[in-house]
Amino acid sequence: SLECGGKTGSIHGLGKELQAAPSCNGWSFWHYEVGGDVQPIDAARQLYLLANED
Repeated sequence: SLECGGKTGSIHGLGKELQAAPSCNGWSFWHYEVGGDVQPIDAARQLYLLANED
C-alpha cells in the first residue's frame, strides 16, 4: 500500500483517487528517480520479473 496526502491504497486505487479518475494503471502512473532519470515503477517491476524467471 501507498500513502499520499493522508490517503492510503494500492498503487492503482490511490492513483485513481488522486486523479479523480474512473481507473488508473498504477504501474505507469507512479514513478521513481534513479541518477536523475525518472522511470515508471513498471520498469523496476520488469527488471525484477526478468531476474526471477525460472
